Amino acid sequence: MERPEATPEVPPQPPAGSIAWCVVLALLVFVQGYQTLGLFGATASLTSLCDERPILTGRHPLHQYHGYLGARALLGHGNLSCYDPAFHAGYPKTPVFDSGSRPAEFLFVLAGAEFHPAAYKWGLALFCTSVPLAFWFAARGLGLPRGSAMLTAFLGVVVFWQPPCQLLLRDGDIDLLLAGLLVLAQAGGLIRYHEHPSVLVWAGVIAAGFLAWFANPVLLAALLPPALVYYFQVGPRHRLAWHAFLVVGLLSAIAANAFWIYDWVGYWWLRVPLRLDGVAWQSLPATLWHAEFWGDGPHRVLALTLLALSVVGLRTLANQDRTPAAVLFGIYLGEFLLLAGLGVLSGLFVALDSARLFVLALFFAVPLGVVAIHAWVPRSGWLVAITALWLLPALPHGLRPATPPLRVGVDSEQVRIVETLRQGTTSEARILWEDRRSDVNRWATLLPLWTGRAFIGGLDPDPEIEHLTTGLNDQILAGRPLREWSDSQLSDYCERYNVGWVVAWTSATKKRFETWPLARAIYLLPHGGDEGVLYAIDRRPSFALVGSADLLFADDQKIVLGDVRPVQGRVVLSLHHIAGLRATPARVTIEAEIDPSDPVPRIRLRMEEPVARVTLTWSRR
Repeated sequence: MERPEATPEVPPQPPAGSIAWCVVLALLVFVQGYQTLGLFGATASLTSLCDERPILTGRHPLHQYHGYLGARALLGHGNLSCYDPAFHAGYPKTPVFDSGSRPAEFLFVLAGAEFHPAAYKWGLALFCTSVPLAFWFAARGLGLPRGSAMLTAFLGVVVFWQPPCQLLLRDGDIDLLLAGLLVLAQAGGLIRYHEHPSVLVWAGVIAAGFLAWFANPVLLAALLPPALVYYFQVGPRHRLAWHAFLVVGLLSAIAANAFWIYDWVGYWWLRVPLRLDGVAWQSLPATLWHAEFWGDGPHRVLALTLLALSVVGLRTLANQDRTPAAVLFGIYLGEFLLLAGLGVLSGLFVALDSARLFVLALFFAVPLGVVAIHAWVPRSGWLVAITALWLLPALPHGLRPATPPLRVGVDSEQVRIVETLRQGTTSEARILWEDRRSDVNRWATLLPLWTGRAFIGGLDPDPEIEHLTTGLNDQILAGRPLREWSDSQLSDYCERYNVGWVVAWTSATKKRFETWPLARAIYLLPHGGDEGVLYAIDRRPSFALVGSADLLFADDQKIVLGDVRPVQGRVVLSLHHIAGLRATPARVTIEAEIDPSDPVPRIRLRMEEPVARVTLTWSRR
């Protein structure tokens, strides 16, 4: 009997439908990218992404400034912490303060640890553009077909452009948004790894976990209990290899972030205690209903519709014998809703601003809602998805992505202020900058990079660590109303912090310095309808409170002092002390000098004789 000729094996080809849906998804990503360009200017153009004008809206300036410092620290000594003498007489830049800067730190590392705002803008644009992909992967992990996954991606884009999410984006809560989308994609991956385990799915789960821990460890720590509930529910159904890969992979994702989580835990004590305010619980229903996170008009309708559909979707998953998927997504959704509600009602959670987590609840409601829709119209998902894609510009005005652009670059008045500070001041003393919480464009954070001056204030009007509590904030100086300070107390304050100039914005602050004989108005600083005043303080500037020393150089890498002369064996500097400071030469030792009027001690140098040059460096504990 003759054997038939062997036919060559043909590698399996992807179904035509799969390619078509990839094209449709790519088209949605393109549309999302085009809409994203509108965030950086009135016209959708790549020009505003490529120039070096920084984003000045919300906390974005702070993220860019700390991203630059963190990138320099990472490439310089292997961690994200440093000592920054440019603000508040020196403060430790650690992961505890400004957690939203970590994405920026990664982007500035890619830019060579140079201050290139274009790198930050490109990273932000790529993040916004990738939003549909996170919803797509979550939907596919839930087992939805490509048409329904496409609908999920489209609805995710619609939710992303709603006011609650855009408010987080404008405020600079990039770490929360990024972690939320990564947790969503990872949740879909965990379902997929349980139902159809593969190396590719496992790698996606681990990668999402690593990036999510990098972005926002607080969120990931809060989600550990529901993740463990899911693990113990599905774990008994799998063999040892499944457990080993999953547990080792997830622990590796956490361990890979240990180089900065170590500092995050170790310096947590620097945070200012939370201010807790009581809540009238008797108005509970009304308080929840009128919470800002709902939005109004069509935004509220969209949110309520998605949440109602998500409940149906959870029930649908349970009826399909997919209880683990319902448990994981249901607990995540419920936890976010609970924390968001407490963020309106409870003083502790109001202080933590947990109401922001409502956006993440909507993220999880989207794929669950599509599960319900798919159960009703299982064969019409592709038609709904394609129709929705092309109807994006025709959405009702309330749901259309017409977000005002971010503030990019300084205006002519801000340029004038920068030039005035450069020409009207010197580096011999600091500038006391009056912060205002009402100022939505916190551009003053970048002033040290543009002027080469050191400041008390200007970094962040909402102090999160104790080092930042001694500035002038809305007419409150170091925790006391400015009007209660006597002339002698103001003189003592300027001596302790080596203040040579004051920038005042509010009328009460200007009035107080106008009545102080040692303050002299030298320049007007018009900005945005407000008229600030630059005052010169009549005093001899010095960064040495006891003894004498010339400040030759100071940045986040080192502080160089010249002609250092002690009095009775010590020199006290107008710089905050922190553990980890080192002095060169070795015969100079560093100690902490307690200051009763400051929660943070000063730097005290112990030496027996004058030293021509002393260099101070800092390394983490």
